Amino acid sequence: MMKTTIKSLLKYCIGFFYRINPFFRLTLKEGLTVFVFHEVSDNPSEFTKRFGLALGVNQFKSHAEWIHKNFTVINPELLIGDRELPKNAALITFDDGFAGAFNNAFPILDDLNMPSIMFMNMQPQIKHTPMLSALVIYLSHNSSTFKNFINKFNFEKPAYLSVTPNIMHNFKFTNEMTEYSQIMEFQGDLVDTETMEFWDNCPNIYYGNHLYDHWNAAALTEHDLEQQYILNKTALDKFKSSIDMFAFTNGKPQTCFSQRDINILEKLGAIRIFSSVQGVNKVNDSILLGRMFISDLDTTENHLWCRVGLSYSEIT
Repeated sequence: MMKTTIKSLLKYCIGFFYRINPFFRLTLKEGLTVFVFHEVSDNPSEFTKRFGLALGVNQFKSHAEWIHKNFTVINPELLIGDRELPKNAALITFDDGFAGAFNNAFPILDDLNMPSIMFMNMQPQIKHTPMLSALVIYLSHNSSTFKNFINKFNFEKPAYLSVTPNIMHNFKFTNEMTEYSQIMEFQGDLVDTETMEFWDNCPNIYYGNHLYDHWNAAALTEHDLEQQYILNKTALDKFKSSIDMFAFTNGKPQTCFSQRDINILEKLGAIRIFSSVQGVNKVNDSILLGRMFISDLDTTENHLWCRVGLSYSEIT
């Protein structure tokens, strides 16, 4: 408890420094700050709690109001072509399509007239199957059969960064998957088609590409990466709010993607591609843009300024 309190106090002080630092504020004024969220729920799943992916509804509302006060949240279409961005430009993004983001976060953003992109994996949504990362994490902790199976491949842990479609197909082919209900409970609810269609009518909501399932791009062959992108784009293009922008799953350079993957996605038509690090983009003319993660530990304005400041300083 004492260690946590000291760490929180340190972040509070760092945030205060960044908040009053004129050079830092000037950098934000001329750049693009990109935020990434996942689930917004007062009853988060074990998966989202374990990985710090969930914010409570009131906490998200507080964060959204802080962003609204300190930044100019842009429509993602401003990133198409060589267009000038407003001062203190920011972009709000979500990953994975959790139901709480649609049901709880989108109404808050709509009230504030703040656009956002939801980067979707459409296979779990269409086929009502667990998201790949949640599936592998659950099985890695709860299935001795699966643990014995993946041990044959000498993966560097965690396994969800290394498994491939072929490996998972072979496991599903040779093993009865009888735990789907437990896995789905562990993962938490994803959005349904009707809710996606409802928000498709909102001019501030966009749907971006996050691969057809939540595979780690660095583990995929060129063919698998292309197929995952195209399958997902085909599903997303049924919505008028689909936009040709892409976010890497997991999002860390080298571990999760490389220049090879950026080149492939650009050839497939991705206009902008997002990582999950270094979310204060000092320039915004690159195809690859960074994003910064806001957690449930960021409880005050100074904690939020600390998060932005560390992202600016490229501490990840």
